[in-house]
Amino acid sequence: DIAALALRLVLMEISQNKGVLVLDECLKHLSAEYRPQAYEFLKSINSKLNRQVIFVTHADEFIQGADYKIKIGD
Repeated sequence: DIAALALRLVLMEISQNKGVLVLDECLKHLSAEYRPQAYEFLKSINSKLNRQVIFVTHADEFIQGADYKIKIGD
């Protein structure tokens, strides 16, 4: 999951595509022990690469730290 995300970012940067990064459950297979580091990685993408990140997830670790949240369903 992390390698695929990193590769996607590299390709976006090489192509100079400065669009929004949309991630749909891309880290769902990541173990709980690595989620804090993944959260920090996503935050750094937002700040260092100046990219908006839209992240769809059910993991509370990511939801709690989000700047904006939209809940769909119950």
